[in-house]
Amino acid sequence: MIAFCHTGISVKFRSVLFCLAVLHITTAFGLSSNEDWNTLKGAQWFAFGGIGVAGTTSKEEMAFRSLLHEPNAVAKLKSLLSEANLAGQCYALLGLHVLHDQAYQENIARYKSNDACVKTVGGCMITEQPVSSVVSNIAAGRYDSVLNAPIH
Repeated sequence: MIAFCHTGISVKFRSVLFCLAVLHITTAFGLSSNEDWNTLKGAQWFAFGGIGVAGTTSKEEMAFRSLLHEPNAVAKLKSLLSEANLAGQCYALLGLHVLHDQAYQENIARYKSNDACVKTVGGCMITEQPVSSVVSNIAAGRYDSVLNAPIH
């Protein structure tokens, strides 16, 4: 016969703890949804730093920052280069640049000569810039200080 100790913790409470532990583990290993990737795939614009009157961080920047910390970030960024819209591809290039991945160097030339326009947002200014200009800013490190700043 097996004896069970009464610990004072209900089965329901232990079940909740177990579910939370599983959720934490799956999130830590990048097994959560692809919400960040999907946000970048269909990005409305390429926006960094506070935007709008309130200076809030765009959902695209939040997704970008989150994706950078995933264990499979490089693979996801590479897939964005072929599957995302133009703004999403700019986020992918920036991510590969930040992570010092070879794919950045392998792909940069085709974007440097791309004069297609992408919507960009900085502060209260919404503009359209040639992709080549965004890529020049990435190469020059103009987004580095924004990425090191806290988000709002």
